Amino acid sequence: MMWRRRLTPPFQRFCRFVFYSGMAVGGSIYLFGEEGRDILERTLGGPLRLLFVALLIVGGLCGMFSAAVDRYIGELIGTLPLFTAMGVLGLGLMIGNEGMASRFAIGVILFGTGAHFLGRFHEVNREADKAIRHHRAKQAEGGSNGRAD
Repeated sequence: MMWRRRLTPPFQRFCRFVFYSGMAVGGSIYLFGEEGRDILERTLGGPLRLLFVALLIVGGLCGMFSAAVDRYIGELIGTLPLFTAMGVLGLGLMIGNEGMASRFAIGVILFGTGAHFLGRFHEVNREADKAIRHHRAKQAEGGSNGRAD
């Protein structure tokens, strides 16, 4: 049922695809790039760095899938890992800024992006619930073929 097609306009789908692919690619760069690895090591430490990278990659890939096929489920799954990753890194940069205003500013931006993902999760969840209710109403009327597109 949550696989229900959204019928999102193509340009909006393209923008979401680019946005979520940026998260996945950014996570990959942090995983393999030496400079990104150093920044995350100083901010989060070893195990948290790997968790942050995994959350970025998984969340980005789920969002990319959702945008590509225009279904709710991928974005519903992907926004929570992205919220967690952005929130944790943003807080880490704000708290451990070592007097550097630029690190604090980047931390605030990342934390705000994390808050956006939390809002997006609630928005997608609400839209998925609406689609499920609509589908069930059509089934009750006998106007659906029983498929959950």
